[in-house]
Parts: sequence; C-alpha cells; structure tokens
Amino acid sequence: MESTVNEIIGILREQYHFEIPPALEIRIKDLFDIGRISETGDYDKIIYSIYKRHSEMFSNKHFLEKAMRVIFERNLKRINILMIGSDLGESSYSNIITFERELKQKSDTEVSYFIVTQSANVCERIRRPSFDYDEILNATPDDLHYLVNKIDYFTVRSDIASKARIIAGNPFNLPMQDNSMDYVILSDFSHSLVKNEMYMAMREIFRVTSVDGICFSEDTQSFLSEKTPFNVDEKDNFTYYIKRKSSSPTAGDGSYSLSDAIEFFKQKKYQESAMIIHNLISEKEEFDFELYKILLLIYIREGDIYKIEYLERVFRMHNIRNADYDFIIGSYYFNKSDYSTARLYLLRAYQDKPEFIFAIYYLAIIDKLAGRMDTSKERFSEILERIKDKRTYSPEFYSDFISVDMIEYIANNEIEGG
Repeated sequence: MESTVNEIIGILREQYHFEIPPALEIRIKDLFDIGRISETGDYDKIIYSIYKRHSEMFSNKHFLEKAMRVIFERNLKRINILMIGSDLGESSYSNIITFERELKQKSDTEVSYFIVTQSANVCERIRRPSFDYDEILNATPDDLHYLVNKIDYFTVRSDIASKARIIAGNPFNLPMQDNSMDYVILSDFSHSLVKNEMYMAMREIFRVTSVDGICFSEDTQSFLSEKTPFNVDEKDNFTYYIKRKSSSPTAGDGSYSLSDAIEFFKQKKYQESAMIIHNLISEKEEFDFELYKILLLIYIREGDIYKIEYLERVFRMHNIRNADYDFIIGSYYFNKSDYSTARLYLLRAYQDKPEFIFAIYYLAIIDKLAGRMDTSKERFSEILERIKDKRTYSPEFYSDFISVDMIEYIANNEIEGG
C-alpha cells in the first residue's frame, strides 16, 4: 500500500510537476484505503480530478491577485469584504486564504470577511465543516475534482471559518446596511443568473457598497455595470466597478426628500426613487412607515419578488396594521391571481378604512370570480353610494392606474348587468 501511494505521489510531483500538499497526500491514501485507486497506473484519475480544478482556478488566482493589488494600494486600516459566488463556499474560503497570506505582510490592516450563501443548510455546513466518507465511496471519477478540492481545504477550514461571517441570503436582498462594504468580490457569479437577475443583483450590490468602494468580478460581461450606477474603472488592463460620489446632486447623496422620491416614482424612475428612500431610511433611527411604503411600491412595479417578500417580513416584524399597506400588498396578490391571500389583506384595508373604495372594488371583483354574485353586487352598490355621498378614500398615486371615474363606471355596469 505505502509503496503504491508513494509511487503515485512521486509521478505527480516529478513527471507532472504538481504541488502535492500534505492534505492531498492524505487524500490519496484515503482513496487507496477505500479501493478507489489500487495500482500505480491509477495516477491518471488523480491527475484528471486536480487538473480540471486547476484549470478552473487558474484565472481566479490571477483575478484575485489583481484585486488585492488594487485593495492594498489604498492602505485602509479596516476593511469589510463581501464575497458572493455560485458555489457552496469553497472559492470564498480559498479567497480568504489568499488574502490572509498577503495580510501577514501587512500587520496593520484588519479585514472582516462576509460570505453570502443562499441556503441556510449550506450556511450551517460551511460553519461546521465535516468530512463524509460516503461521498468518496459513491463518487464517480467525474466527481473527484470537487472532492479533492474539498479535502485539500478541509485541514484549514476550521481556522478560516472563525475569520468569516457566513450569512444566509441572496444577492437580490442582502442583509446589510447601505454603504457598509468596502469591497465586493464576485466569483463565478453570473453563470447561475439570467440577465434580468444580474441587473437586480448589481443594483443591490451597489446599495451595500460604500462610496468609493469597489466591486470586483471574475466575469467580464458588459452588463455588469450596464444598469447600475457603478462606474467602470481600469488599472493595468484589469477592469473593476467603483461607486463614485457624484459632484452634482444625485438620488443617493442625501439632498433629496420623500416628496422627491414620490415624484421620481410617478415618473417611473424607480431606481432613483429607491436610492432616495434607502438614503432616508439610513438616516432614521426608528421605523418610518411612509418610506417603506414607497419602497414596497417600487419593488412591486419592478416585479422584484425577493424584495417584496422581504418587506412583507419587515412589516410583520413591526406589527404594521395600516389600510394603505394592506391595500398595496392585497392588490399585488390580486394581480398574481392569488385571490385568497389578496382577499385577506383587502378585507383588513376595508375594515380599517371603510371608505377605501379601491379596496371595495377589488373585493367585489374577487367575490364575482368566486361566484358570490349577491355579495359582489352589494359591494359595487356600496361604491356608488360612497361616491355619491363623497365618503371615499383613494390613494394619491398607487391605485394601479384605475381612477375613481373608472371604478364608478364599472360599478354601474355590474349593477345594471346583474
């Protein structure tokens, strides 16, 4: 056994010039013990598994070296680095190891690492690394390149884990404050996202990046900055994306008010409106319903499901009971054809504000779709009575483009036709 393993290691080192760290030596011995390799000629299986991984990581190594050069030239004493990738955390740990080696030469620089992974289960697995021999026993030759990499980093992961904060989240709704990250590193990021999702993710990454902070990406697609306020910069043929503070007033510089955000919203300039709202929220110590209400409307108009669900949780956490909010979220579910959920919210809006004719209108439509014709007709009659007596409430700018006149017209037709 010992001679076969040593022969394989010798071939890898002498004939193919592979660096074989102690962890990989252990890995090769383990493979021999479980029968995955059994003779000297099986060295080709090890070559295949590590060659493919080396090919994938080759460009990443140079990418990270260039990113570190830009970062450390700035001589910041405290740095927050956010890492997002499409894998299970392997490349993020590899990046941290690379950073930590460089930091040994810079004892006066302190770095905090944040790794975002979308699965809470994966998050826990990364926090508590473990090695399962069943993965080896059931592995195919094509799986080995991943498993070798996993073992190679296994011996250092417990140390590295203490240096990084592992966060369950997604790139569309990052659980971080505005302007809180000095640098963002995207590894193999865009491959798992369609183009529209990339736009949404880059806007969110822009939000959490500090002014003059930088986003580095392995990917070179032009649309990474196409629909975000990032400025493209370059150094020594290395492209990155920087968040500049404009010399002229911009939506995110603190010179705008809630009324400006509403005006941008009316003009369908949702990105500008959202930037103002985020800036205003960051200045508030307490929950401000009006700000979050506009933000919810923006996300609904943009169709940003992840952020809509996030704000729903925020409103529940603050025990918000408000007719405007219930109507907004109720009409959102109505437009998604989730009529049972829509009805619950719209009923609450109606109960809290009986003169809310837009809520009554949607309830009447839902009743009609459910076959409750008498109830539907009663609701349309109530709409006409309230309009006649001028006992109505209608939102200023978020009625989903339906006017009071249109509701009155539809109500008359429903009653006459009923």
